[in-house]
Amino acid sequence: MNWTEGSMRRTVDGNRRSRADYFFSALDYRMLVPVLALVMIGLVVLNNVLASGYGAAAFEYPINYFKQIAAVLIGIVAAFILCLFEPPTMRLIGGILYFVSILLLIVVKLDGYQAVAGADSWLRIPIFGSFQPSELSKIAVAMLSGPIFAAMKTGELSYSQGFLRLLAVYGVPFLFVITEPDLGTSLVLIFMFLATTFVCGVRWRTILLSVAGMI
Repeated sequence: MNWTEGSMRRTVDGNRRSRADYFFSALDYRMLVPVLALVMIGLVVLNNVLASGYGAAAFEYPINYFKQIAAVLIGIVAAFILCLFEPPTMRLIGGILYFVSILLLIVVKLDGYQAVAGADSWLRIPIFGSFQPSELSKIAVAMLSGPIFAAMKTGELSYSQGFLRLLAVYGVPFLFVITEPDLGTSLVLIFMFLATTFVCGVRWRTILLSVAGMI
């Protein structure tokens, strides 16, 4: 290896290290660490509950517990992969997920799997088992509301324009979910809407009036 090749290789290695360093330095550890801690605590609690034989799900222990661990690992990997995309790509992915989630919520209305705990909110997917489209809608609305939030902060959208867009983004899946009825996911969507609009700077009076109208 001559001097030129060695210099080029060191430069490439340095660029790779710098990109990796930048990626990990850009992560918001104040949010990442508590989220991972809550996930770990949840897995420990779930293991204790299933191992004690509580509920019908305990009959499938430990297979169902391993499925939860696999889902967590897939989610972590997917989150890190999404961090690599630029904002325009993230907006595109968010729009696609939102569109797909609405279609699946419509399918649930037309041909749901079966009612569980009084809620017809499940779809049966071969090999993978049952699936709740409302879970996908929570991810989709979060990804779509981010660009709206940023546009409000930079002045590209007024507070009233941004608020109406957020109301539409959250309102459509909320109407499907609340009529399943899935109270838990409905409350999560309301909380996400309240938190997002509050951080955006929308007045409490406007927020509460809109939530009252949704309910």
